[in-house]
Amino acid sequence: MRQSVDNGARRLPPQLDPGTVEPPMTHDDPLRRYQIMEPLGAGQQGSTFVAIDRQSGQRVAVKVLSLGSVRDWRAFERFEREISTLKSLRHPGIPKYLDSYASEPTGEYFLVMSLAPGVSLNTYVGSEKTLSPSQLLQTMEQVLDTLEYLHDRTPPIIHRDIKPANLVLSDEGRVCLVDFGGVRRALDSAGAATVIGTIGYMPPEQAQGELKPISDIYALGATIAALAANMEPEELPREGLALRLPHNTLNTRWRDVLIKMLAPDPRQRYQSARDVKQALEACAGDRKALGESAKDPSLEPVQRVDLELADTIGELKKAPRPILAVVWVLAAISAGFLFVAEAGVIPLVYQLIRACSSDKDKPRLATQHEELKARIRFYRRALSTLSQSAEQIRDENDHPTRRR
Repeated sequence: MRQSVDNGARRLPPQLDPGTVEPPMTHDDPLRRYQIMEPLGAGQQGSTFVAIDRQSGQRVAVKVLSLGSVRDWRAFERFEREISTLKSLRHPGIPKYLDSYASEPTGEYFLVMSLAPGVSLNTYVGSEKTLSPSQLLQTMEQVLDTLEYLHDRTPPIIHRDIKPANLVLSDEGRVCLVDFGGVRRALDSAGAATVIGTIGYMPPEQAQGELKPISDIYALGATIAALAANMEPEELPREGLALRLPHNTLNTRWRDVLIKMLAPDPRQRYQSARDVKQALEACAGDRKALGESAKDPSLEPVQRVDLELADTIGELKKAPRPILAVVWVLAAISAGFLFVAEAGVIPLVYQLIRACSSDKDKPRLATQHEELKARIRFYRRALSTLSQSAEQIRDENDHPTRRR
């Protein structure tokens, strides 16, 4: 059921092994035209490599399916379907089909695509690297554009395996949806019972073998939730079949959109990518609600701090006096350290980094600096509020007549 991506070393096709002695190049022969350079990943529908097109000099992606390693004959059928599908698609958020060929002696089949530049969003799940709210929003909007293009085809095309590992983010912020090995057309019933996807990202109906375009909507919602919480969907708490999103990850208005995308019942979900885009546009009057405040740290709302600390402050009211004193002191000291970092340490570090960086990298560093300052300012305000609340609760407990 799970489609995994393994970035470890893989056996290269013999005729494309860079360690072998190359015969004279004949660009008419595709087996010699594309020079394999390094592995990108592997899955049930073959292994993918970075390659050089000797004819154009461009870097491309080559997906290889070896019949000798295929355990399920349907893998070859899905490989052919991926080729056929990519041939019919033209969208900036989808790799472009370039070529396909086979090696009859070795039983290997090849699909050549444009190489999506950038890094897999999977590197942002479960690591110290995070995406800002504005980056999450831009990612979501771009993938929605791609899904709208796919689902508006006749018949609709369903990707079936949207997840961070299948989204590539470029330095310019462009997101590309890759790996169409599990793609199906909505009206193609042949083999519809075959379950393709990744546990945690696929909706309940897909796990039962049903084909619906809105299954991709759920998968995108799970992807954004995983990136926002910095953990796999399987690690998020649940209420029945429904995922619960941590309160400290997203603004309430955006959370409401994601919650509806993640509805276990398809009838309660947004019915199209266009519907999700319209829901986001309805919030356009308050861009801070969709994460744009990260671009201007001064716009970080104090009300958000109060809202997200409401449960914690409520628990503090039940705490004994010694605990209140410890919380008061530690929170105040931590807020002080963050103030020093925000005002002195962080600017100095970024100045040193910028001095050693090229002009090309300086705009990106400036954006990262502003986002880090916004995050530090938010936590400093939260700690200050926590310290003040603990002190106030302690005083109220000591002097009950002061309570309102």
